[in-house]
Amino acid sequence: MSMHFLIEEAGLLADLSLNAGHRCAPGGCGERFALSWWPDRSAAYVAALEANSDLQGQFEQAIFDKEIEKACCPLRSLVVHAAGEPGVDMTRTQTLCAHLKRCRGAALDPPWFSDECAMLRRHFREVVRSGQAVHARKEARKLYRASVRRSKRAHRKHLKAVFLDKLHSKKADLHSMLH
Repeated sequence: MSMHFLIEEAGLLADLSLNAGHRCAPGGCGERFALSWWPDRSAAYVAALEANSDLQGQFEQAIFDKEIEKACCPLRSLVVHAAGEPGVDMTRTQTLCAHLKRCRGAALDPPWFSDECAMLRRHFREVVRSGQAVHARKEARKLYRASVRRSKRAHRKHLKAVFLDKLHSKKADLHSMLH
């Protein structure tokens, strides 16, 4: 068990992740649980902490018995349960991969990915997210994929032209040096 308290500009963030070295698993990578501190909800949080006398008793008993390892569980439960109470709502989850991607930086789009592709991708995602009819999703996907194909073709054509220009200029330079 680990609990990290990170002070950020947005407030206190309690990171309860158990696995620091993460590798994506084929079936999914799991979720990381975090608590976000909201100063305006602090009174409700304190009330929720004080109301949970059962976990407080377990924690105090473990401390009295000098069982430090045993005291961690009720302490963690006390913090998490109070944060999840209605009116407090300081809990959130995110996938482990999302956290790692944010640390490494966002992935860049390929060089051929045009503004039109980005606009159609956003449109397709909005159609899917809004739960529109199947034919609307198919049409949005079809438009997006056609745009991607056009952009890829245009990019390949441009690269080929640049390569051929360089090749012809090298041949011309070589030919002028020989003569």
